[in-house]
Amino acid sequence: MTSIDEAPRTASAPAVTVPPATRTEDLVTALCATAMMLGVLSDSWAHNNLLAQVQREGFLTPWHGLLYAGFAATGLWTFRLAYKRRDVAPEWWRDGWPAGYKAGGIGAVIFLLAGGADAAWHTLLGIEANIAALLSPSHLLLLIGSVLLLTSPTRSWWANGGGRDRAAGVRSWGRSCTSGT
Repeated sequence: MTSIDEAPRTASAPAVTVPPATRTEDLVTALCATAMMLGVLSDSWAHNNLLAQVQREGFLTPWHGLLYAGFAATGLWTFRLAYKRRDVAPEWWRDGWPAGYKAGGIGAVIFLLAGGADAAWHTLLGIEANIAALLSPSHLLLLIGSVLLLTSPTRSWWANGGGRDRAAGVRSWGRSCTSGT
């Protein structure tokens, strides 16, 4: 009988070092996320103020269009960030994510599946308003997926030093102002 320490070890793949997202990449993600959030806000407004019109139109509304267009832009951009690092990580779908973006990729998949569930929910059970709209299972899953996706630039910023200039090692603006340097 062998102990855990004596168990044969399997060769694992070498760790892949993926370049972090650039500030520009994080900014593009944030801009796409802003479009998605404008869709969320307009859809929430429509659920509460235009319920009769939304019920007539069903799932395919202008507000859902803005929401899902923003999601498509953010999700595709996030996956593109991993895909363009495929020269460093040939299995880019698993290893090519810049720091902070892998959870965003998972969030995009959750959001996509929840969007299908949301379409089914609205088709079968109708359009809800007020707190019922917030608490529907499909909307809660959309919330989870969107939080994971939309916080990717923040996680990237945090993983890359939280605002420090990587090249010069300069403190972030807020810290330098408070310390008087």
